[in-house]
Amino acid sequence: MLMQMRKLCNHPFVFEPVEDQMNPGRGTNDLIWLDIDFLRFRGLKYLRLDGSTKSDDRSELLKLFNAPGSDYFCFLLSTRAGGLGLNLQTADTVIIYDSDWNPHQDLQAQDRAHRIGQKNEVRILRLITSNSVEEKILGRAQFKLDMDGKVIQAGKFDNKSTNEEREALLRTLLESAEAGEQLNDQDEMDDDDLNEIMARSDEELILFQKMDQERAKNEKYGPGHRYPRLMGEDELPDIYLAEDMPSAKAEVEEVTGRGARERKVTRYDDGLTEDQWLMAMDAEDDTIEEAIARKDARVERRRSNKEKRSRKPGGTDSSPEPSRESSETPQVKRRRK
Repeated sequence: MLMQMRKLCNHPFVFEPVEDQMNPGRGTNDLIWLDIDFLRFRGLKYLRLDGSTKSDDRSELLKLFNAPGSDYFCFLLSTRAGGLGLNLQTADTVIIYDSDWNPHQDLQAQDRAHRIGQKNEVRILRLITSNSVEEKILGRAQFKLDMDGKVIQAGKFDNKSTNEEREALLRTLLESAEAGEQLNDQDEMDDDDLNEIMARSDEELILFQKMDQERAKNEKYGPGHRYPRLMGEDELPDIYLAEDMPSAKAEVEEVTGRGARERKVTRYDDGLTEDQWLMAMDAEDDTIEEAIARKDARVERRRSNKEKRSRKPGGTDSSPEPSRESSETPQVKRRRK
């Protein structure tokens, strides 16, 4: 169930209104850590590397992306397959589309752009759906990272650090965690705040503001329109607002075909004693198979007779054991003199 909810958050059809807001004309190369390739529909050239990519093709893809004046706008990479061993120094924007449960996997993915030869300022963006399972995944990953910092990194098990250095590092980690919690409690950022975070220069900030103004004129939702940019619960169909899901009717299994194969009873003993087997071997007019058949017939006859006696009212099996009367005295054997 958790993986299915994660797939829903990553489905490309959910982000249909924002596909036109991508701007490849800023002269930047992007790394998008995702598994979808809707860029083909937009006519943007891209490269893709995932678990099915051969090792011989990896180096060729790197050369194409890092080549001077490359026409490829972005590099689509999966976190597990492309998070290690890649040098993408020409990329200056990393977009983590699908966060990993392991925080070190995402950190390794971010380091692909922080390589020797990087000339631009690197921006790292993480796309998270609000109030969704992605927040739970990110929270669990952050908890693991904090635990690693407080237990392992703060311990500084290098036989060189002093107790004062360990205490100072641990205090810094705890204070940064509290500052992060206070930041999460703040209100959501608007477009101006996001533009200031993503812009590398004043020219980019002006470009982003211009894009926001054009979007406000063309889009049908948002401030000044009837509906906001995000869909509310009052717009959802009634089927999604129902608390109890209808129970599925139990389907009667229809038996078709020959059915299950009957298991054959395997006998590992012929049932004959050693004397019976020797008599059957010595007799000229008798065989082992006939002796076994006679023995099975006698056993079956005794079993059927026992069942008949047990079903009778005065049968041997159903009658109680006779009890000794109180007036009867047991006879005591006398010893010989």
